[in-house]
Amino acid sequence: MAETEAMTKDVGSPLSGTDRKKLYQVSRFLDLATRKRLGLTIPIRIQVEDPLTGTEHKELDQEEIHLRWEPSIGTGPTSARLAVVDYDGDTGTLRPPAVWDKHKLQFLTHDNRDLSEAAGSPECLQVNAWATVQQALEFYEDPRALGRPIPWSFDGNRLMIVPQAGYRENAFYNRSSKSLQLYYYGDLQKPSYTSLSHDILAHETGHALLDGIRPRFLENSSWETPAFHEFVGDMTAILLSLRENSVRGFVERKFGTDLEHADFIAGLAAEFGRNVNHRPFLRTALNPMTFAEAQQDREAHTASQVLTGAMFDILKAVAKQYLSSERQAERKAAASPANALWWAIERMWRLALQPLDLLPPADVRFLDYARAMLRVDELNDPEDPHAFRKLIRQVLHLRGLCPQEIEQCEAAPKSCALTVEEAPKLHVFHDLVEASRSRTAAYRLVNDNRDLFGIPDEQDFSIADVYECNKLDYSAKRLPRHLVIQYLWREDVKLDEARFGSLRGETVHMLCGGTLVFDDRSNLLWWTAKWGRGPANQDKMSDRAKCRAEQGEKRRQELLEHIAGIVASRRLTLAEEPVDGGLTGRTEAVVAHREGNALLLESALHLCGGGERDEEWTTSF
Repeated sequence: MAETEAMTKDVGSPLSGTDRKKLYQVSRFLDLATRKRLGLTIPIRIQVEDPLTGTEHKELDQEEIHLRWEPSIGTGPTSARLAVVDYDGDTGTLRPPAVWDKHKLQFLTHDNRDLSEAAGSPECLQVNAWATVQQALEFYEDPRALGRPIPWSFDGNRLMIVPQAGYRENAFYNRSSKSLQLYYYGDLQKPSYTSLSHDILAHETGHALLDGIRPRFLENSSWETPAFHEFVGDMTAILLSLRENSVRGFVERKFGTDLEHADFIAGLAAEFGRNVNHRPFLRTALNPMTFAEAQQDREAHTASQVLTGAMFDILKAVAKQYLSSERQAERKAAASPANALWWAIERMWRLALQPLDLLPPADVRFLDYARAMLRVDELNDPEDPHAFRKLIRQVLHLRGLCPQEIEQCEAAPKSCALTVEEAPKLHVFHDLVEASRSRTAAYRLVNDNRDLFGIPDEQDFSIADVYECNKLDYSAKRLPRHLVIQYLWREDVKLDEARFGSLRGETVHMLCGGTLVFDDRSNLLWWTAKWGRGPANQDKMSDRAKCRAEQGEKRRQELLEHIAGIVASRRLTLAEEPVDGGLTGRTEAVVAHREGNALLLESALHLCGGGERDEEWTTSF
């Protein structure tokens, strides 16, 4: 009987259950059209934007997407990496889950109705949230992006999605509860749901994914690190939205080739922005924010707009170039604005996400990302026949990531802040195959070259992560396999001045370390480092070592200034103290956890509203 069931063909698929499982093992080598034909995808209709936008523009209401079928998909919905738990913390209600019909390859309501007949039901919210988060996960793991499975930063392999967590004008990723908490707001008789906003779901998933890629970005070491988290969330939302055919078609009909005024594709969370902040959007990537302005403000969501705006400027410029007469002549065929936007998104997919593997293991700054992005562009397109890298540099200079004029940097490239020193040759080489399979082997490789990497002899360090990537370049050709090794250590920093208030006398950690990227021919393609203060005895240090120690001391001073600023603005609380998580009360921006003899500063779970400024919609990460 079991064998007969296994051989039964499922509705809408030419495969039996057994054959599908066999093909599933090699499905990553099949293109989307083939997977669709073989029944290795699940078609699901999701909200393209949010219900308010869908009401105003019917073509932007819902669109069918195809997610990868996997054997572990089940009622909930659940999959290998995700699980929906529809629990309302305010009412104590646990709603029945959407039911998976493995023969029809679709989700049904708990009483076995088709979802198309149950609009507005809890099951529709559950499936929409699961599918959108699954789409974002697949987007990041695709070879055009990171080309590898991305772990979560917590113990366990499933991120929980709570589509109706309670009544609150917020949504956030929470590492400690291993979940995305998605609230509803507005009129309780007819509330709006953050779990129906494609932008909000993608943004929060971006936080969860970045936390898995670089877990120590959670530690609040500078104002730029939380701002970078917000940038990744916003960029995830914009790129995923523009992947949808209906969105690009709408942009073409409304804006044509004029992306300079395409506020629709640059805006985020229209429904939330209008209902809560009384603005057309929550935030927009069409902004003139410079690094100097962000440095004055330092609020994470405001400051993040420097990078979001820069990336959107690059996207516009790339799309415009694809529409240029020169590129049209190369293709010997006219390109529509929608097609140009598709090609631009394909390029930006790689340009925006592949640099995440090149970032340092901690204390990320905007300049770290800018340099990594230029290196990714160089690895993907060494010849650069259309001068895209010059375009990228121009945008980054206009945003103030290098304080010098671009003409000055072109005349003296080594003086440009966007330029990094070439990766050095290792003093002692190791078998990279062995290093990729064992953190201990990777540790030996780094330890035997510790003087090259600026690790003091008396300093213990650890391998934060080691993994391999299989990525595609701009032309969809496979890049050499990359091996990424991250090493990390902590240096104690004493808070011994009056400006630290109640924290005076406490100790915090300064995170130091670096990221190494090798290709499959054992070439060191990339190295970036966060320097420490150097060895205790600096009398016999080389000039290069002294320079690194000076950079480490500069980092220490910046960390002290950052902590003093947090204390002065009363945005910090100890984890043991009660924090008001309500809608109208203060919510602290940073929480200090005691870890051994030191305090670990982390961004707080709820940052929505209150305090000394009227903050925009904010998230936790």
